[in-house]
Amino acid sequence: MSLKSSTFTALRALSRHQSAIPKFPSRIISLSHPRLYSTPSKPLTDRSSDPSTPSSPPPRAPQPSYDLTFTCQPCSARSTHRISKQGYHSGSILITCPSCKNRHVISDHLGIFGDRKLTIEDLMKEKGMLVKKGTLSEDGNLEFWSDGTSTERKRDGDGGEGEGR
Repeated sequence: MSLKSSTFTALRALSRHQSAIPKFPSRIISLSHPRLYSTPSKPLTDRSSDPSTPSSPPPRAPQPSYDLTFTCQPCSARSTHRISKQGYHSGSILITCPSCKNRHVISDHLGIFGDRKLTIEDLMKEKGMLVKKGTLSEDGNLEFWSDGTSTERKRDGDGGEGEGR
């Protein structure tokens, strides 16, 4: 037997009885694992760890919007929805009726639902329906104009009669 084969035979016999990697009980490995006791050098969030600091984000500026009230034709339910002006004039808006879950196209400037850019006002005018626009004053008064025009109101003290009493 050569030296090479005897060394191989001895190593093979040794490997049958002992593993090259020492075996530890799993309990010891889990308790001494370094990842369980390490702390990150950087926090995972930007939030302060100080409990006196409020964690809520700062309030956003109000976004210009429209309040849209309409009656769903299939179920005759009347509902009011708030939509952004940006979405109405340059995006596509789809509103779901809260009663029958029917979807209504309010505006489509992205061409998702057709080949042309349109709004609900365009569709209603094509069908001969009346579009009512209105404003809500600071006092809470609601004013409507059927043709979309407005009239300038004179304020008290604008040089009218009865001034200086």
